[in-house]
Amino acid sequence: MRPRCHVVHQSPVGAGLPAMASVQALAGNLAFDVDGPQRDAVLGIHRMVEGIHLMVDRVLDLQEVPISN
Repeated sequence: MRPRCHVVHQSPVGAGLPAMASVQALAGNLAFDVDGPQRDAVLGIHRMVEGIHLMVDRVLDLQEVPISN
């Protein structure tokens, strides 16, 4: 059985998650307010931020440390 782990949230990588979530939310909302090429650009930004967010989550998963008992 895998030991319980604690993610190190003080890392610089983890510190950017709230900002990325904000950018992703803003781009998602803006995509409904524009049309044409501008909408495509905003959706592209949304997808890029989503991909970065997934990569950061993966890095944080790899940084898990066991909880001391």
